[in-house]
Amino acid sequence: MDSMRRRCINKRLKPNPEGQDFISNLPDFIIGLILSLLPTKDAFRTSVLSKRWINLWMFITAVEIKDKEQLSRKKIRKIPFYKFVNKVLLHLESSSIQSFSLSLSQSYRHCRVDKWINDILINLRVKELYINSKQNLSISCHTLLESPSLEVLMLNMNWYSITLPTFVCLSSLTVLKFSKITVTCDPFKSQMLTLNFPVLREYLTEDCNWSNVKGVTLEVPLLEVLSIKYSRFPISKESNTVIKFCAPCLAKFYYYGLLLPDTNSLDLSIGHIAYAHIDICPFIYMGSAEQMALIACELLKKFNNNVECLTFQWPEIVAPAKLPTFRMLSCLELGYLTGVVLLNFLRNTPFLKTLVILKGIYQFDEELSNPDNVPSCFMSNLQVVNFGALNGKKHELRLAKFIMDNAKELQRVSFSAARNMHRSKFEKVKKKIISFKKSVSVAVIDFLPLHN
Repeated sequence: MDSMRRRCINKRLKPNPEGQDFISNLPDFIIGLILSLLPTKDAFRTSVLSKRWINLWMFITAVEIKDKEQLSRKKIRKIPFYKFVNKVLLHLESSSIQSFSLSLSQSYRHCRVDKWINDILINLRVKELYINSKQNLSISCHTLLESPSLEVLMLNMNWYSITLPTFVCLSSLTVLKFSKITVTCDPFKSQMLTLNFPVLREYLTEDCNWSNVKGVTLEVPLLEVLSIKYSRFPISKESNTVIKFCAPCLAKFYYYGLLLPDTNSLDLSIGHIAYAHIDICPFIYMGSAEQMALIACELLKKFNNNVECLTFQWPEIVAPAKLPTFRMLSCLELGYLTGVVLLNFLRNTPFLKTLVILKGIYQFDEELSNPDNVPSCFMSNLQVVNFGALNGKKHELRLAKFIMDNAKELQRVSFSAARNMHRSKFEKVKKKIISFKKSVSVAVIDFLPLHN
C-alpha cells in the first residue's frame, strides 16, 4: 500500500516536458497548505520523495493523528504510534500550525497524553484542538484551561470525568464543545464554579453532566449559540447542578433528545433571543406523562418573554400541563399534534404572525371550529400559515377552513403534501381548499410541488 501511494505521488510530481516541477517550486507555506489536506501520516510520508521534500511536511497548518490506519481501520501498535506522535510534535513548525486533531481508539498512559497536550498547546500554540477518545482517557485539565491561544476546543471523552478548578478563564476561546464528559470539581473546595469565556460564541454539549457541583456560572457576554443534547441518561443521577448562563447576546438556543429533571436547573440570564429549537424525545422518560409535561413547560417558560421564533418538535408532550404565555413570539413551528394542543399554543401566543405546522395534524374535531375557540392572534396579527405533510383528511381541511375563515389579517397560506400522497388526490384537495377562498379575503394560497 505504501509503495503504491508513493508511486502515485511520484507520478503526480513528475516534471513536465520542459523539465519543470511546478509543485516543488511552490513556496514552502503553499505546499504546507496542500499537505494539510492529507492525513498527517501521509503528509509525513512525502519526506521520502526528494531532498526538496524532506522537511516540507513540517509546514502543514492542520494536524490530524489517528491510531488507526486510514483505510483498513486496523489499529496501529502502540510503540510505533508513540514514536510517530513524538516525532511529529518535535519537528513541526510551530508558527504554521492552526489546528490539531487527536483521535484515539486505544487506552494510553495519562502521562504520555498529558505531555502531548502540553506540547500541542504550549510549544505549538495551536488555535484549535480536537480530542476524540473511544476509551476512558485520563488527562490533566491544567494545560487545557490555561492556554491563551486556544480558540476552539472540542473534547469527546467516552464519559470520562474531568475535574475543574473553581475558576476558569480562557480569554481567546470562541467555540467550546464537550461530548460524553462528566464535569466535577475538587470535593474539598467550593462546589460553585465560575467559567469565564469573554469571547465565546458557541457552547455545545452532548451527553454531558455535572457531578459533585452545586452551581456553575458561565460568564459568556458574546455567546450567540447554545446547544444541549442528551441521547442517553447520565451516569451520575444525583446531580442537581444549577447552571447559569450570563449571555446577553444569545441568539439561538437548541435542546435535543431526552428530557432530564436537571433541565429545571438551567438559568438563562438573557435578553432578546431570535430563535429557540426544542426537540424532546417523548418515548423514553423515567417518570409519568404529567411529570414530563411539567418539566417541558418549565423549559418553555425560560423563553416566554424573550423569544421571537420557536420550533417545538413534539408539542403533544405538554398537553397535560398549563402553557406559559409567549409575549414576544412572532413565529411558531410545531411538530405532529392535535387540534386541542394547537389551539392551546395559539391562545398563548397573542402576537403570533407566522404559524408552521411541520408534520401535520392528526385530529381537529368539529366542535373545535366553534367561534368561541378563535384565539386572539387571529383577530389582528396572524399573517402567514404553512401546512406541512398534508394528507387531505377531513380534519385537516376543517382546520384549514377554520384558519382561513377567522384569521382577519391572513396574507398567505401554503400547503405541502405528505410524501405518500398521490397526484390525483392532491389535485382534489387543492380544489377543495381553493373553494374556501370564496368566502374569505386571504390574498395568496400556495401549493408546493409534490415530492414524488
